[in-house]
Amino acid sequence: MILRKMVKEQTICVFIIIALAEFASSLYLSHSSVTTDPGKSLAISCKDKGGQPVMWKGPKGSLSANTKPKIQDTSIGKLLIFSPTRIQDTGNYTCSVVNNKNDHSVFSLIVEESNSKADSEEELGNDEESEPDFSPPIHHENRLPTSHRKTHKSHRPKHRQPVTSAEDTDTALNTESSTFDHPYTRSSHSGRSHKHASEDALQFKDTPEIQRGKEGDNATLRCEVNRPYKISWQLDEHEDEVGTKYIPIGDGLLIINVTRADNRIFVCEALKSSTGQVIDKKIHFVVEHKPVPITIPPDPETGEQPSLWEQDEVVYGFLGENVNLTCEVEAEPAPRFEWKSAKGQNKIGRYLNVGSHKSLLQLKMTKETPDKYQCTASNKYGKLKKFFDLQIGTRPVPPEWIELKTAGSDSLELVVNVPEPDEDTIANNMEPHWINIFYKVTDWQSEGSTEEWQQQEFNITLDTYTLTKLNSSTTYDIMAATRNVAGLSALSNITSFNTTAGVESSTVQSNTAATFSLAIIYINLLGILRLA
Repeated sequence: MILRKMVKEQTICVFIIIALAEFASSLYLSHSSVTTDPGKSLAISCKDKGGQPVMWKGPKGSLSANTKPKIQDTSIGKLLIFSPTRIQDTGNYTCSVVNNKNDHSVFSLIVEESNSKADSEEELGNDEESEPDFSPPIHHENRLPTSHRKTHKSHRPKHRQPVTSAEDTDTALNTESSTFDHPYTRSSHSGRSHKHASEDALQFKDTPEIQRGKEGDNATLRCEVNRPYKISWQLDEHEDEVGTKYIPIGDGLLIINVTRADNRIFVCEALKSSTGQVIDKKIHFVVEHKPVPITIPPDPETGEQPSLWEQDEVVYGFLGENVNLTCEVEAEPAPRFEWKSAKGQNKIGRYLNVGSHKSLLQLKMTKETPDKYQCTASNKYGKLKKFFDLQIGTRPVPPEWIELKTAGSDSLELVVNVPEPDEDTIANNMEPHWINIFYKVTDWQSEGSTEEWQQQEFNITLDTYTLTKLNSSTTYDIMAATRNVAGLSALSNITSFNTTAGVESSTVQSNTAATFSLAIIYINLLGILRLA
C-alpha cells in the first residue's frame, strides 16, 4: 500500500515537471501546423516573449531574406513567409532563440493537392456547423508529426481549417509583398457562398488613402480592418525612430511633431494569424504648412523657415522687351499669390500662374518700369514675401566670328572671337561672362526631320570651346551668343562644321602641315644627292 502511494506521488511529480517544462518555453508561435494547397500565401510569426533574438531553420538548413521561404524581421517578431506555398515546402520549420538552441518551437507545413472536392466540402461542411475557434495557438508539443500526418490522414484534427479560412485570433505582420488576395476568392475548398466569403475576408475600413496633418502638431494615421487584428507599418529607414517619432497605437500610427519630411507614403499591413492572409494599404500623408522658400533651407538651430527672403532678387530687363519676375514657394494647401510695386500699384503687369505653387509677373520694360516689386504667397497657416529689384540691363555685344580648331568623331573644338567691352559696360557690370554655343544637325543631313537647337554654356575666359557627344561624319550648324547678368546678346551668323569618321581627331590645316613636311624632306634628299 505504501509502495503504491509512493509510486503514485512520483508519477504526479513527473507530470507536474512535464507541464512546467511545456510552459517554460519563452517562444510565441502563431501556428503549430498548417495543411494547405500550393499557390497560397502564408506567414508564420515567431517571437521570444523576453525580447531575445530568434532564428528560423527549414528542412534544408538556415533561412534568410533571400531564400524560399524567406525571413523578415518586424516589430512583432521574425516572420517565415511563404509566397506562394509550394509542394517542396512541406516539412518542419524550427524557430529557436539565437543564444539558446534548446528553447525552440517547431512549425509543421504540409502542402498538397486536395484528394477530391467532395472530401474538402465534407470537412468544410463540418467546420460550418462548429463555432469559430478563438482559442490560443496550439503549442508545438501537441503537434502531429509531418510524416505521421502524411500517411494517416484520419488522424488530422477533425475541424482542420484550410489556410484560407478567415477565423481565429490575429497577429501583426510586416512584409515586402503587395496585397495578398482575399482568401475565399482564391480558395477552391470553401463550402461557403461567395457572399459569405466577401463578408469574412480581411478588409480595411475607415482608412482613407490620403490623410493630413499640420506641421508641428502630432497626427494619427488611421488604419483599421473589419476583423479582430493587429497591424504593423513599413517604415524602412525610419525603423530606428519607432517608439520616439513613430508610435504604433490601437487604431493607427501616432506621428510626433510632424515635419515636412513626413510628407510621404506610409504602408499599413494586417495579418490574420489563423490563415496567414496579409493585406496592405498605401497611405499618402500630406503635411499642411505655411508657404516657405523653395530654395532656402530652414535654420539649422531652430528648424524654422524664414517668413521672407533675406535679400532682394536683382532682375534685369532690356528696354522694349518683356521681363518675368518669378515667385515659387512650397505650401500646403496651395497658396494665393499677390503682386505689388513699391509705388503702390496693384495692377502692374500680366500675371501667369504655372501650376499651383509658382506665379510669374510679366512686365514690358520701359524707362518707368524699374522699381521694387513684392510677391506675397499666403494660405491659412501664414504668409511669405519676396522682393525684387528690377533694373534696366544692357545687352552684351555678340561674337564676331567662329572658327574650327579641331574636329573629332564626336566633338568640335571652336574658337569664338568676342570684342572687348568698353569702359561704360564694365563700370555698369554689364560685360559678358559666358559664351553660349547653339548647334544642331544641318537640315539636309537630318533625314527629313527638323532638329532642335541644342545649347552648351562656357566661361568666357576659356581659349577654346569644345562641343561634345556629337555624331560622327555629321555636318553641324553652329551659332554663338555672349551672356551677361542681364541676358543673352544677339546671335552670331550660322557657320557649319563637320565631325570626322574616325576615332582620332583631325586638325584644320593638317593636310597643309603634312605637305610642308614632305616638301622639307624632298629638299633635304636633293641636297644629299648633289653632295654625293
